[in-house]
Amino acid sequence: MEDTEEDTDSRRLFCFGLGYTARALADELLAAGWTVAGTCRTDDKRATLRARGIEAFAFDRGRPLEDPAGALTGVTHLLSSVPPDAAGDAVITRLKSLGRKVHRAARVAGVRPRTRLHDVAVLTVRLTQTN
Repeated sequence: MEDTEEDTDSRRLFCFGLGYTARALADELLAAGWTVAGTCRTDDKRATLRARGIEAFAFDRGRPLEDPAGALTGVTHLLSSVPPDAAGDAVITRLKSLGRKVHRAARVAGVRPRTRLHDVAVLTVRLTQTN
């Protein structure tokens, strides 16, 4: 089934870790009319991503998102493509409550994420705001 214009207008992907592979996906989705946002580690990379039409935020283990709720506003799809470091998965570590929500939503949807969190995992999740 093809996406209608209305479907893609409301789709927003947020990628933790806009490296080579995630950028390739982002480019495809942008061409299909999606909105894409995500993280990178350097200010130079942020400028490059913004020039490509991607809303970019600084993030790594030592530099958490300044405003996670703001960065994730309107997100309908989430991709974590951050490789692990010696301490494990920085996304899960920094955003534990978000990680729990993603895993809970995945279980409800019948998705069984791999137990190795450092594998690139794509979970399509309808994120809802809580009051």
